[in-house]
Amino acid sequence: MREGNTFYVTTPRSSTLSAEGLELEMTTEYPFEGILVLDVKSNLTGSGVNVKVYVPDWMLLSTIQYDGKILPAKVGDDGFLTFEKLKTGDRVLFDYSFSPRQEPVVNVHNTKPGQARYFSGPFILNEEGTPVYHLMDTTVTKASGYHHQILFNGF
Repeated sequence: MREGNTFYVTTPRSSTLSAEGLELEMTTEYPFEGILVLDVKSNLTGSGVNVKVYVPDWMLLSTIQYDGKILPAKVGDDGFLTFEKLKTGDRVLFDYSFSPRQEPVVNVHNTKPGQARYFSGPFILNEEGTPVYHLMDTTVTKASGYHHQILFNGF
């Protein structure tokens, strides 16, 4: 998304943006743990460009490397990390990880009291604590004999 000279990254993914004299490249291993790198390949706009990267509550950040300096990762009240006045050659790099978390079920009509959903980052976990990437995952298909309910978020 774009608003004036500010570009918003709502879901990190490896991609390139070219628009009106600006070329940004993002490299990431998201949704898996790892690194996100934002390179300003060129900024010929004549002005500083701002990039805001959304950071979900469950994404754990420690430090950021920005303009050759290591800074503490401070997410704004709006949920975004903001990098201001980016110019050609700038590079932003940050590591992220996930911590397992428990969330309440969404549909209380088809579940029992005390049931919960367990996640690591954006992935729901099966009973072995392994992320489930797809409903056809062989560990949770009917043919495998898996007998526990997997409670996904709605879309």
